Amino acid sequence: MAVGSGLKSSLLTLIRTVALFVPLGFLFSRFGLTWFWLTFPVTELVTSSVGLWFYRKFSLEKLWVLS
Repeated sequence: MAVGSGLKSSLLTLIRTVALFVPLGFLFSRFGLTWFWLTFPVTELVTSSVGLWFYRKFSLEKLWVLS
């Protein structure tokens, strides 16, 4: 999955786990169990958005190098 992109993959994992999941889980747990379960989709949505941004940024850089 991360062949040649180990740093980007590791960065996404750190963002997902350390920067988003743990703080959001703590914050949402204050509002009850239903809110706590929202931690999962919110974290995945933000992580997917950052991953898409990485993909577009680095794909465009490769296109410039090839042309």
